[in-house]
Amino acid sequence: MYAFSPVKAADSDITVQSSDLTSFGLHRKNLQAYAGAFPLPKDVELETVTTDSKPASAKINLPEPDSVLEVVFEYLYPKVKKPHPDLEDVDFEKLMAISDAVEKYKVFAAKHLCVLRLRCACFSLYLPSFSPNSIASLPWSLMNI
Repeated sequence: MYAFSPVKAADSDITVQSSDLTSFGLHRKNLQAYAGAFPLPKDVELETVTTDSKPASAKINLPEPDSVLEVVFEYLYPKVKKPHPDLEDVDFEKLMAISDAVEKYKVFAAKHLCVLRLRCACFSLYLPSFSPNSIASLPWSLMNI
């Protein structure tokens, strides 16, 4: 669905492994520049991996599935020829998982869009029965950015 390839890039210096064992080859500089929780959150297991072709690199095992990490990692690489994913066609459950990962790893480029998409999803849940009094029942955390 998204263009980010889970294949390890030849020049990556960090390997991130999803909960379903998909490996992503990432770059430490991108993680440091675009995600406030890297270097690593305290609850992430870190291993050092050495291969014959290059020096030791970090291996990070994350609890999220590849379908979530694939989308989150799109926001770690600035786009020249195409925009980041707009999350418009993502179902609510996956949107919640992506939003949780974006918040957890502090992926700044995706945070605002996740909030907006969650707002839209919540409003669409309330619209069929919307009345002036129902605004009080909306989750206030979604009302304030």
